[in-house]
Amino acid sequence: MFIPPDLTPAEIGALVDERVDQRDIVATVIDLAVRGYLRIEEEIEEGWFSDTTTTPLQRLLPNGDELRPHEREVLDGLFESGDRVTLDDLKNEFYKRMDPIRTHLYDGPVEAGYFRSSPQTVRRTWVIIGAVVGIVPIPLGALSQSVAGVVAGVASGAIVFAFAWFMPARTRAGRHKWVEVKGFEEFLGRPLEALQLSVKRGGSDQARMLPSSGSVPMAAREGPSP
Repeated sequence: MFIPPDLTPAEIGALVDERVDQRDIVATVIDLAVRGYLRIEEEIEEGWFSDTTTTPLQRLLPNGDELRPHEREVLDGLFESGDRVTLDDLKNEFYKRMDPIRTHLYDGPVEAGYFRSSPQTVRRTWVIIGAVVGIVPIPLGALSQSVAGVVAGVASGAIVFAFAWFMPARTRAGRHKWVEVKGFEEFLGRPLEALQLSVKRGGSDQARMLPSSGSVPMAAREGPSP
């Protein structure tokens, strides 16, 4: 019987592609709905020429102790104005929570020992190094009247900048967890009948991981290997 990784859908996405994407947030909302913290509804209002569809979200439970920091941030961001909101209500508000959510999702794998440093911090550090390497030679080259030095410096900075996005690295524990996630990807890729049978045999813990199917396989295919 396959046992899913002990990570939330968003944490799996962050581990796989070393980034926090919008689909990771969507997977978190769906996962919270599966676990009973909120209900996602659909309301259709008939009009003269076309129907209007709205998607209300209803909060069902307060923040529980088992929620991880990014999940608390998502719930608080969704229902900041009340226990019932629509997606339209969130358009100009929820984005304010994105930075804290990303920070929690980057810090979580670091605290778990899957990365030595936050992937976001590593990328930013190397971007700054690339900028310094590329910019500093320009005034120096102007003073020394060395065109070749300027070109070499700018080219070196561009190379460092380009590779900055690939500099985050998993630890040994992170690579082992990545292998688990790849196994989870294979599990989710099974035919629907086999997947349903495995979930029924495995119990509710596996059923609660199904929201990951909206983002994990795609993230795993696009993400770098360990």
